[in-house]
Amino acid sequence: EWTMEAFVKAEFFFGDATLFGKHAQEIPHKRTEDNKGIWPQFCWALTMTDGGGLRVCWEEAGRPAYDETTYLKSSVIENGILADKAWHHLALSYQKETRTFRLYVDYVKIWEKTLEADLLNVPAGYYFSRMESFYGFQGWMDEIRFSSVVRTPESFIRLAPDGMKLILR
Repeated sequence: EWTMEAFVKAEFFFGDATLFGKHAQEIPHKRTEDNKGIWPQFCWALTMTDGGGLRVCWEEAGRPAYDETTYLKSSVIENGILADKAWHHLALSYQKETRTFRLYVDYVKIWEKTLEADLLNVPAGYYFSRMESFYGFQGWMDEIRFSSVVRTPESFIRLAPDGMKLILR
């Protein structure tokens, strides 16, 4: 179980740019039917699309052989949420017991998905803003936090709405 969260402000939009993710470099798989070329597999990733939308992609464990249509899964949330180039709080959580992803934008759940099989989980690195399988994110991130629990909006990072106030007497 885990939650990754950060404040994000996008500057440029192209391809699938990594926001958060977990690599699975120990298990490369073929990219084409003739087995020419391999690429590093990922366990899961949250990416930003060309139009400033969000995409969650993942790989499920226990598949007998790599097949891009059954092994690699993804959901695109094409709402241009980051296209305004403003600061947004993003959080992606995964609950192992129920095999459920939840994506929150500005403390509101905008997407939920229960997986058909367990999420692929191998000993590999976690990434913010850049991962070999995707383009690098161009913009700003702040208050990045990785938690080994499933967080809900009540326990997300919060900033004071008007910034810090100082009262002198």
